[in-house]
Amino acid sequence: MPLLAACGTMAHACQPPYHHTEYFGDSTYMSDELRGKVLDDIRAHHYTIIEPQIGLLYFPIVRKGDAIYLGNKPIATGKDSFWYLGQGYYQLNGQLYYMDEHVGAFPGGGTVVVHVEDRTRPMPDDYPKGRLYCRVRHHASILETSTGLRVERIVDDN
Repeated sequence: MPLLAACGTMAHACQPPYHHTEYFGDSTYMSDELRGKVLDDIRAHHYTIIEPQIGLLYFPIVRKGDAIYLGNKPIATGKDSFWYLGQGYYQLNGQLYYMDEHVGAFPGGGTVVVHVEDRTRPMPDDYPKGRLYCRVRHHASILETSTGLRVERIVDDN
């Protein structure tokens, strides 16, 4: 039976997840061999892993020397005010970002909270018996500030 017929229009959800990294440049499948090369490079150059994984993306935020990299792109240097908040959110020079996307201003003297909520949909009770159900796991990375800003980004986990 073809995968499309087994899963309906969401057949891509039945495929194995695409674990990847942009550590060396372009998005590349995260094989065990590549993971070893990344870790060897980090050890050899005394880099610091700031965030090991966000969803299916590995080693997204790394400190190399006095620069902070998002993938292979430098986003901050020693001259910048950088503070990693977690789950892909960071403060850079008084502004808030999610994975290089500007989301608002940092609340001076205020509070910022980052948390995660599971957004995986359960299998519907009326789902046809015998038909393959392909669960797609998601979570929401949420940033909230004391000034009322709330930012939510959905992250695929498989």
